[in-house]
Amino acid sequence: MIKPIKSLLFLTIVPAVSAFCAVTWNTPVTVDFQLDNLETPNVAINDAGQIIAIWNFEGSNEDYVSHATWQGQTWTPSFALANQDDSKWFPMVHVDAQGRGVALIPDGSNPVYQATYDGISWTPASIIPGAVFEEVTPVQSPSLAGTSSGKAVGTWIDATTNSIQYSTFTWPAFAAAITHGTTGDHEAPPRVSMNDSEFGELAWGATGLASMMASPYVSATGAFTPDGTVSTGVGTHEAPAVDVNASGQAVIAWYDFSTGDSISAAIYNGTAWSAPVTLVTPPSFEDRTLRVKMDENGNALAVWQEAIGGGSPGTLYSSYYSAATGLWGTPVVVANNVYSDSSFANLTLGFDMHSSSGNAVVVFFGIDTSIANGMFVLGSVFDATTQTWESPQTLDQATALVMGSDPVLVASAAVNSSGQTVVVWSRVAPGAGSINYVRSAFTFIGSPGPLGLVAHARKNRFPTQTEYYTALDWNRAVQETVVGYQLFRDDVLIANLSGSANSYIDRGRVKGQRVVYTLVASSGDGLTTSSTVTVN
Repeated sequence: MIKPIKSLLFLTIVPAVSAFCAVTWNTPVTVDFQLDNLETPNVAINDAGQIIAIWNFEGSNEDYVSHATWQGQTWTPSFALANQDDSKWFPMVHVDAQGRGVALIPDGSNPVYQATYDGISWTPASIIPGAVFEEVTPVQSPSLAGTSSGKAVGTWIDATTNSIQYSTFTWPAFAAAITHGTTGDHEAPPRVSMNDSEFGELAWGATGLASMMASPYVSATGAFTPDGTVSTGVGTHEAPAVDVNASGQAVIAWYDFSTGDSISAAIYNGTAWSAPVTLVTPPSFEDRTLRVKMDENGNALAVWQEAIGGGSPGTLYSSYYSAATGLWGTPVVVANNVYSDSSFANLTLGFDMHSSSGNAVVVFFGIDTSIANGMFVLGSVFDATTQTWESPQTLDQATALVMGSDPVLVASAAVNSSGQTVVVWSRVAPGAGSINYVRSAFTFIGSPGPLGLVAHARKNRFPTQTEYYTALDWNRAVQETVVGYQLFRDDVLIANLSGSANSYIDRGRVKGQRVVYTLVASSGDGLTTSSTVTVN
């Protein structure tokens, strides 16, 4: 059977650098191309802007990786990392502060593989000792979380005992897998999150266990403590999403079938879990699309999409948790006409948050049934200051399809502490053909921060006269997309400066004269932020 062409793309946002207004999405650039299906991408970025992406090339059952930097925005040639006997959907990757990478690669024939990157080259993929992976369907994907120092934890479902396994990574290898939580039929994958202090939470639920469980990670022992019960009920608790912030606070959201289909969430304040709260009881939902993130201040944001099935239009929702009030907000609509098919509803949303500002980005798939090839890739950005989403923007077009045996509509997002952002998604390309693409672009969603414009009235004494001038200094804009500055004196442009400038001398001033200077930083798309100072 001839399969439809699929392509794998990366996306960028160019930020509005003053107030958070509608962002501009750039055209993706080709990174690589193959002759068969490209699927289930995952991407990671460190605080230096070093990026690693990994995805599955189904044609040869290989997982490929590629590297880029947020500053240079140039990708290395893709590299075949693992080539085994079965499909390796949903490989995961982490990159530490030194640019070292670790990949967690599940195999359909049950092993779990690892590979490491030392900043120069990748090691050959090898099996994690004792690791057994279940691939009943692709929704049983693994989870990987790590620190800037290179510590990491991976978790997945053990096919032999229907239990949770995890393995800790300390450079340069994963330890032998440990079985954790042996009760129940694990319907959906466990999830793990870890902060730079090596505090982590492992979250999991089960068909046969009507509870949502959370296990803290203890760095001193390198193990998760016995499970703590976050929620119990009479029905299945499954498909959790979990995130831990820098302060050791955490959030878990999950699907709860105790009293009908609902989405519940709980907050960990550093000591104990809150009572679970029902966010919504939708008529139906994609039970693998739930995502949640928590910022440095303990605010949280959850997103999920409604399930209609069969490719029919659904709705993308979100709910915001305010640490100040201790309350979750009423769910709001992020987008309508979202592609819906529960067959492969895992990792269909690319979602991440800038930890300090709370701004977030989501990439998803929409449909328009009134036109041919009416499948679209869309993106939206969440402004934490106003707690609102920008209107979704069309980023790319793909061929409308009925889901078959492959998880093709998959997105992944990564944001570092500066707000540098990369998003990756896979899709089916419009039209016939056999070339499949990997494409990319980059963005910034963090708070721009003040330019910190400072002005000093100064003078130079000469034998026959005195020169008065103003010395101006500022911080370079956080956004590395800034291409230039304009300097105004009393609303009159006096200088056009390059993006690398951080000072200016305004000569010929009058002693004691009051002057207002305004510095405007401009991105490549003409978006601006400004700083103003007065000199007497």
